[in-house]
Amino acid sequence: MIFWILFSFSYVAALPVGRAADYTVQQGDVLEISVPGVPGLHRRTPVDAAGQVSLPLVGQVDAAGKSVSELRATLRDLLAAKNITRRPEVVIDIAEYRPLYIGGDVVKPGSYPYRPGMTVRDAIALAQGYDSLHLRGRDPMVEAANAQADYDSYAIEAAKQVVRIDRLKAALADRRELDLKNGPDFPVRPEAMAEIRRVESQRLSADWENRSRERAHLTEMLNGTKEQLATLTREREQSAAALDQQNKYLARVRELMQRGLLQNSRFEELQRGLITAQNQFYEMQTRVLQAQKDVADFTRKLDTVDDERRARLLQELQEAITQLETSRYRFEAAATKVKYTEGAISHWNDPAQAPKITIYENVNGGEQRRRASEAAPLNPGDNIEIVFKTKPNNAARTPGGS
Repeated sequence: MIFWILFSFSYVAALPVGRAADYTVQQGDVLEISVPGVPGLHRRTPVDAAGQVSLPLVGQVDAAGKSVSELRATLRDLLAAKNITRRPEVVIDIAEYRPLYIGGDVVKPGSYPYRPGMTVRDAIALAQGYDSLHLRGRDPMVEAANAQADYDSYAIEAAKQVVRIDRLKAALADRRELDLKNGPDFPVRPEAMAEIRRVESQRLSADWENRSRERAHLTEMLNGTKEQLATLTREREQSAAALDQQNKYLARVRELMQRGLLQNSRFEELQRGLITAQNQFYEMQTRVLQAQKDVADFTRKLDTVDDERRARLLQELQEAITQLETSRYRFEAAATKVKYTEGAISHWNDPAQAPKITIYENVNGGEQRRRASEAAPLNPGDNIEIVFKTKPNNAARTPGGS
């Protein structure tokens, strides 16, 4: 910043008077206007979007498109016409020139203050140099390494999803082993690929064993409950027969008691026995009903265990296919980035390559463009475009290769 301030003052001091007077004022310039002997007419004013400057006692004055000497004459005539001063002497300095703009393949594109004598090389220095890879100041070698790391990572992730899909399809087909004939079409090291297959093979085997154990457990529980139900059913029938016998015996005892052939205490004892037999029968009936419910539950679970497993596997398969597509897109994007960065670095390191520099400038109210070199001089408001035609090197190594 100090360098540019010193540069500005030294250059303005050396600027010929005739050249300063011929400078054409445009929107964006900032003018320092003063009238010696009239303190109230000292003003630092920008040329606004309408091309005018504002002065006390004078108002809005058209400035854009006029040279400094023409604007000085215009202000002198206005001051005399308004009787502000008889013989006005108007001093006009360019306090700030309208900025220039630089874009394209530079680190920090944007607008920058113009200084007299600037060249394209100076503007590129303000924009912190070339950036053919659009890395905005980041190390291209680091970016290339990061792109390669992403490429390898997404290749492994995609390969995992491919083998996972094979495992889920094998499980749905009731196979216990993976089909290893066709491997995933991604550049993954053989050691990593072998580990991925080993893990998925273990998962397939574990899933098959878990299903077998679950079916065996449910079958065992179902058979045990059926045996229990059969036993309880026989006991209930026996209890029902005993209860019926007890009812018949109690009816005969009641008849004997009514005829006076049996004491009342004996009848009460038999009646209590009947109540006990009834309670045993009802308890046995409850146990039979519970056993019947357990048999129905185990039968339903055994019938649905395969359906539930299939639904789970299909859902996992759908998720794996979606994740594979996501990984594939990321892998392809990383492959493109690897080729681009490596090819662009190779292109950039070629000393024969040079940027295309175009300057767009305002001439007589219209835009005009011209090709330029780094040594080309600049004018206020110029728009500089820097373009590298970066072409990936076809001879670059295959991404992910050794």
